[in-house]
Amino acid sequence: MLVPLLAVYLLGVRLGFVFTAIVCLGVGLFHQLYHTGFGSKRSLFSNPDAWATNGSTVVALLIGWGLFWLHSSSREQAHSGEPAAAVHPGLHDEEGWPRLRTAHQNRA
Repeated sequence: MLVPLLAVYLLGVRLGFVFTAIVCLGVGLFHQLYHTGFGSKRSLFSNPDAWATNGSTVVALLIGWGLFWLHSSSREQAHSGEPAAAVHPGLHDEEGWPRLRTAHQNRA
């Protein structure tokens, strides 16, 4: 999880995704190809457990990138100084207070 965290923090969201995708490609595909000798030592699909663990690692890295992307974007929004009414129009009244609705209004 440190790889997507540092990628988003140091490179930004888009370049962080590119870097994380390159790491995912290395972990998901090239790691298994290297250990099978690119098909010369044993068959590529002779160990399905290794493919499953590499695949779950790729999914975890991409989920980590998504979480750190959400954290980064919410932090930027919080530090931008925009009021919540400008970000979510219709959820606040004219003074910026949250608009409270009754259960009957929510059903309609």
